[in-house]
Amino acid sequence: MKKLAAPDITEADLQEYLESSSDFAFEISVLRELESRALKVDHAGHYSDPVTGKSREFDFRVRRDVDRFRLALAIEAKNLSKNFPLLLTCLPRPREESWVSIMKVQSEQPDGPFNISIGNRCLNSFKVGPNRLYPEQEPTGRSIAQVGRDAKDSGITAASTEIYEKWGQAIASLHEMVAEFEDLNDEEDSYDGSWGIALPIVVVPDGTLWRAVLHEDGSPSYKIEEVDRVSHFCAMSIKDPQLARGFARPDYEVSHVEFVTMTGLRVFLSSWIEGDGIKKLLRDN
Repeated sequence: MKKLAAPDITEADLQEYLESSSDFAFEISVLRELESRALKVDHAGHYSDPVTGKSREFDFRVRRDVDRFRLALAIEAKNLSKNFPLLLTCLPRPREESWVSIMKVQSEQPDGPFNISIGNRCLNSFKVGPNRLYPEQEPTGRSIAQVGRDAKDSGITAASTEIYEKWGQAIASLHEMVAEFEDLNDEEDSYDGSWGIALPIVVVPDGTLWRAVLHEDGSPSYKIEEVDRVSHFCAMSIKDPQLARGFARPDYEVSHVEFVTMTGLRVFLSSWIEGDGIKKLLRDN
């Protein structure tokens, strides 16, 4: 803990902290953006970490149901500063990484090689691609770091622990959201099924997100630019904790983590969540 100045903290000091320095202030700005839209938003709830079993807090869980489709977003907010921004080093996305997972839920069907039945539900998780959400050749993150200059000697310094923890929390929070897909289709006589997609997102302030892309000529130099959205390839599996009790959902594969600024979040929500982007993705595949 830092050595503190002697004067007592006043109401004015606390107000200054909440309005300017507080991570919670940025979190509230994200909350207001989400609540201004036709979305179901859960804020600051708790869940049991599927790996450690410890109680953890999520920032946001967002759901949008349209007809038989649900889009589930686990969103974490990270209040970065412009003197220590986030840099994603990128390469063009190959065709085999241009995919997103979909969970299909329908009334129980005859057993098949890719179906898992739970009660009167039949679940199937599969990858669809190439797709519009993660198109081929788009720059995709391979390495993540916050970059700044040391206050003592002005040398370049970098760190990644805190940002890795944030997107790890987003993926951990998705476990319970994916489990909710089991209840999407409640019509026992329906064989059309329902569909679910789950995405992890990390939101940072405007002006704190950068990407570096290797030049296409193969030279060891980068095109560096400030951006509002970068997708980072992770290919992580969300496994079912019910497995130990003798039954399980199929694993749900998360292909990418979304890193967006506040501006990027607005565009992403308008284009993909509230717009018809996801429906087009499903039609294409």
